Amino acid sequence: MTRRYEPHALCARVRSSRDLRNDTAGVLSRVRAGEDIVITVNRKPVARVVPIGVERKAWLARTELLRPLWSAQADPGLRDDLARLAGETTDDLGEI
Repeated sequence: MTRRYEPHALCARVRSSRDLRNDTAGVLSRVRAGEDIVITVNRKPVARVVPIGVERKAWLARTELLRPLWSAQADPGLRDDLARLAGETTDDLGEI
């Protein structure tokens, strides 16, 4: 069986209309928490429920995507750890 490419599944949680009917409060709670939810009928997407006021760009420019990486270091101690470990080898373990 070949799976179809379903772009809505890449960016949102998918719930059936039955799930929405049976657990409306739960679905809306997830939306309130910031999730996008795609509602399906007979496994076909028919609606997207998104938080109000959340604007998301369809794409980011490369510089905009990388800007947070340029301005902050994820783990300040990582550089020191890597420098300390760089001199170590596995030569003393012999051949595998």
